[in-house]
Amino acid sequence: MAESSGNEMKKGLQRWNIVRQRGVFVGAFMLVLAVFIMAGTSRADRMRPAPIKKSKTQNNDVRRQRTDGNIVFCVPKGFICKDSVFAGCRIFLLLGESETEVTLNSGFDSDDSPEHINSIYSDLGGEEMEGYESTVVADVTKSDKRVTKCIRVRKYTGQGIVVYWRFAVLFDKATGKMCLVSAYDKGKGDYLEPLLESVRFNP
Repeated sequence: MAESSGNEMKKGLQRWNIVRQRGVFVGAFMLVLAVFIMAGTSRADRMRPAPIKKSKTQNNDVRRQRTDGNIVFCVPKGFICKDSVFAGCRIFLLLGESETEVTLNSGFDSDDSPEHINSIYSDLGGEEMEGYESTVVADVTKSDKRVTKCIRVRKYTGQGIVVYWRFAVLFDKATGKMCLVSAYDKGKGDYLEPLLESVRFNP
């Protein structure tokens, strides 16, 4: 009985690793997407790294801030941050507890229409995964004079595991820049809102 339970646990972990590998694929796609967004619209003067300024927001400890020149954001508590550069575009990977993985990058994109957001969402994986049932458990878009923010959360269930995919995109109307976030976790998503709230667009 104990052996059977152990085998089930191993199978569950293997399935979760497959889902995590999908997150790595999504991260790679985001990298390509970022390069595409920046192609033809970025200028050399826009690509100069911007100095990090201490935010007045309580959660934004300057020691946890990161920037790619387009945006500044604060790494959530409990996460470590790694980054890599490809074709001049910086991609951030945030790793948290309970195998939470967040990929974040920025680019130049001023199209905040529902159609465009839907196309990004679909391209990043907003669809069925083979062998899993999925349900959209959150879909919120807010827009003010400065920023359009869209958050969608899809819950995948099947084969003994539950995985949440969290998609978020911010469009800054003043600068024409965007920030794209794709995250996988097991259900504890309280890191996402503070992360998005910490994002500041450099002029």
